[in-house]
Amino acid sequence: MDRMTKEQRSKCMGMIVRKALYKEGFRYLCQPTKVGGKKMPGHPDIVLPKYRTIIEVRGCFWHRHEGCRLATMPATNVEFWTKKFADNVARDKRHEDEWAALGWRVFVVWECALKGGTCKNALQLLTLFVRKFPDWVRCEIGNLNDCGVIVHAHSTMGGGMKGGEL
Repeated sequence: MDRMTKEQRSKCMGMIVRKALYKEGFRYLCQPTKVGGKKMPGHPDIVLPKYRTIIEVRGCFWHRHEGCRLATMPATNVEFWTKKFADNVARDKRHEDEWAALGWRVFVVWECALKGGTCKNALQLLTLFVRKFPDWVRCEIGNLNDCGVIVHAHSTMGGGMKGGEL
């Protein structure tokens, strides 16, 4: 049985990312409703105004990290959970589209990337992408099936790129 609530777990994962960002010299806003006087759609987890970047820290179970072993389906009340998960994914997509339309880059850090030995690599990749690759618009980082950190990035230059294992 899980001893943490959804909010406690989210804060725990978010805290790991925020501490790493701060240590690397990034300054951020947590769940702002406005940035630079303009209303933000949704409640992004972490905002780096200087880099026009939003970092979402997502639980694999609640936000349905495709292909991840943590994104299981409960055995009971399947109809309810199917709708709940579909609504979560649709809301995430809607917010990402709204942020992109406003000129924000979106970086998704999945829960599986912050577990075990991949956490340090995931956080290094996060800071690298924010600082060194200005043309990406959406990036995900996860640890599918415990095979190492995987990066999926989509560039404004057209197409996308897929990083390999670390």
